[in-house]
Amino acid sequence: MKNASGNAFQKTWSRVFPIDRTTAALEVLFLILIGALAIVLRQKLRVPMNMPGHHGIEVMALFVIGRMTTRTSIAAGIATLSAAALMFMPFMGITDPFLPAFYILMGILIDVCFFAFARFNKSMVFFGLVGGLAYMMIPLGRIFVNILSGYPYMNLLKNTPAVVLSTHFLFGFAGGILGFSMVYAFNRLKK
Repeated sequence: MKNASGNAFQKTWSRVFPIDRTTAALEVLFLILIGALAIVLRQKLRVPMNMPGHHGIEVMALFVIGRMTTRTSIAAGIATLSAAALMFMPFMGITDPFLPAFYILMGILIDVCFFAFARFNKSMVFFGLVGGLAYMMIPLGRIFVNILSGYPYMNLLKNTPAVVLSTHFLFGFAGGILGFSMVYAFNRLKK
């Protein structure tokens, strides 16, 4: 059907959301690259801090940037799924067989919190808390796996669970704030 100017109407999913496949494809590609970059940085930046969870800063900053800059409803899920897929590559050197599942749970938690608490999702503290809670999925999952199967995790053997949980939360919190701050600063510079 054509409009008054003779052009065809733009295809839409509904009256509110027009279809723009190119933008959606570029957003998904961006999220896949964000997830890949998060894992590459996590594996290749081997800073000997001897603190559990110190990679939470860069990982959560990247996932928060991906969540905030795209309109895709499952943005963090796509980024963490791409990160989990890359973890299966032998050249990455990841020896934890459960880590991909923990990353997928992280993405689900970020997306659910983003929509469940939509009233607060423009706040730096919100993204800090979500980043901290999401990055805590790794030690929580490891504790759960350790209890059920006895699979030994070195950071649980060297530190108490309270230390591991708190450091993962703090580094994830810092990463969430860093990601929010970077997007906020970029948006302010654009204006």
